[in-house]
Amino acid sequence: MPRKSHPKKEVEAALRHAESKGCTPKNPANHGKQLRRVVDNCVGDSPNAEE
Repeated sequence: MPRKSHPKKEVEAALRHAESKGCTPKNPANHGKQLRRVVDNCVGDSPNAEE
């Protein structure tokens, strides 16, 4: 079953790039943890970020 396209064009482009390279997570649990860590360290997520 094909996946639905992502509403954000930048995210969809990144997903298509990963798919074109045959990228699949070897360990989905670790992959999810890594993604959450990147998001948690995002500059926009910082409590000191200007609003």
